[in-house]
Amino acid sequence: MTDSDTCRPENYGVRLNRLPEILIQCAVLIVPFLYIGYTLDPVLTPRFLLLSILLFAIVASMLMSALRQSTGSELSFLRRAIFPILIGYLFISAISLMQARNAADSMFDILKFTLFIVLVLIMTKLLAASKAYLSKLAGTITIVAAGLSLIAILQYLGIGFRWIPGNVIPYGTMANKNLLASFLFLSLPFVIYNWLKSDRYWRAGSIATVTLCLYVLVISQTRTVWLALAVATLMTMIPALVLKTSDKRRAICAFRRRHSLTAFTVAVLIAVVASFATIGLHQSERIEGDSPLPINLSDASLRQRIALWEKSLSMFADNPILGTGVGDWKIEIAKYGTDGLPSSTGQVFFQRPHNDFLWVLAETGPLGLLFYISIFLIAFSYCLRSLRAATSRDDVQLCLLTIFGLVGFLVISCFSFPKERIAHTVLLALMIAVSTSVYHRLRPPMRAFSKTNIAAVLMTAMICLALCIVVGASRYNSEMHTRNAMEAKSVSDWKRVVVEIDKAELAFSVFDATSTPLAWHRGVANFNLNNIEAARKDFQKAYRQHPYHVHVLNNLAACYETLGDHDSAIEYYNKAMEIIPNFEETLINLAAVYYNIREYQKARDCLMQIEGEPADPRYEHFMQKVSEKLGEPAHP
Repeated sequence: MTDSDTCRPENYGVRLNRLPEILIQCAVLIVPFLYIGYTLDPVLTPRFLLLSILLFAIVASMLMSALRQSTGSELSFLRRAIFPILIGYLFISAISLMQARNAADSMFDILKFTLFIVLVLIMTKLLAASKAYLSKLAGTITIVAAGLSLIAILQYLGIGFRWIPGNVIPYGTMANKNLLASFLFLSLPFVIYNWLKSDRYWRAGSIATVTLCLYVLVISQTRTVWLALAVATLMTMIPALVLKTSDKRRAICAFRRRHSLTAFTVAVLIAVVASFATIGLHQSERIEGDSPLPINLSDASLRQRIALWEKSLSMFADNPILGTGVGDWKIEIAKYGTDGLPSSTGQVFFQRPHNDFLWVLAETGPLGLLFYISIFLIAFSYCLRSLRAATSRDDVQLCLLTIFGLVGFLVISCFSFPKERIAHTVLLALMIAVSTSVYHRLRPPMRAFSKTNIAAVLMTAMICLALCIVVGASRYNSEMHTRNAMEAKSVSDWKRVVVEIDKAELAFSVFDATSTPLAWHRGVANFNLNNIEAARKDFQKAYRQHPYHVHVLNNLAACYETLGDHDSAIEYYNKAMEIIPNFEETLINLAAVYYNIREYQKARDCLMQIEGEPADPRYEHFMQKVSEKLGEPAHP
């Protein structure tokens, strides 16, 4: 037997053991840049599907590696408190399914958190096995942050990348400028760590990346991230200032020894001055009467958020035990009216309350919120305990940077929705894995898992990830067909709409991106094809899925009126008016029903209820006809 023959099994094992490291780096590198313009949400479902596939491959390789070993590999960190808490929140979310009306999206949200748990498990294992691996991940995140910053800057300056799908520039590949800013903020702890740990070339690249990130954070004018930056800096200084031992003080003074404090200060000044100058140039053509400052000081978004928070608390008050069920907030919110919101026109449908904690409270109740907050409390506890026990500069820096990132995530969660986004949860999972692995390494060892238990854990993870792949692929396929249906609808190709919605409406996909039931779109198509009975069945199905959707109620009522059932039409029009009392389309339709049953005064009252200048061309005709019947002038 040759030497090469004897080495093959060992080399295979080495390659198998390194595969999780390589695939995690691929996930960190690729997920933030992945977008597909042919889906309803260009980033959420594609990234969910990609991450599911990568994690499945990682867990499969870990299982094969564990089965090849004579003893179980080290997974004793699973006995740390963070993992029972993660599983507890997942369990509470699953229990809330009993309350959920929207089972398809509920399952998707639960599987997103399942991905998060598996990601924390894998990252903690890798970091516990090799502390040096974090440097590789930090380098990868530095590349990602630099790339996203450059894309955002070019978008903002109008040079390129505006073909990437998104709304308010600059959004990079995150489809939203607030999400871009929050992602770049969450990457800062790892970029700074890479700066502290690397040689001069990586160090120069890291400080350049910090400058680019700060530049984008300013030009994006995301005040939530500015607040997160300030609060996280302040809260990180508190444990840093109470460090006592000389080793720990040397860790804090690492900036000074490498002239890093000066470099960092210069980077901040350059980023802030350059970004404000850029904002000023871009607003040089602002409309007269706008703010003279180059910063968006409008409080409209804050007032809107406050209105959503108040309605979310009302939702919790109505469901104080288990909440409304995971995934149901976007359905239930319509029940609480549109006061203080721009959704009174029936064109805006809110999908989230812009506060993750109120979101969790409304959907899973107080117990779900307790478990969710406990995840962060335990991570903070690990960092603070590790600071007391740490003897190396590296561990102190890791803990302080992790505290910085976690505090920032909490602040952002109070005004945005990072828990929903795949790229953001990847960084959060890494922060929790860092805090857990450092704490696990510094504390007394725990009882190891047996080989059988390890195999059971990994097999369970593989089954969950396989389900994630199935659901992700199903939703991806559904979104593609739904987008095709929207394109057909825009050109009034109603037969194609029916065909595409039939393909899109699957077990795990029953809504579009605005939480409008897919059955409603098919109902509109059937109504326009004069298939009234088929349309009524579609609208009735849509009503069961979303009983507070004003367009579902309006169209269902229209079907009943067309079929001659005036009483049912009035019933559903009145339900629509409970959601939006002054919805013009419903008021005109209801006036038509009253006209048809010769209740002319009620018809006129409906028309008089419309506020402002009516946009519906039927208004003048209906008002004239009703006024003639009553013998009154059309416009008193």
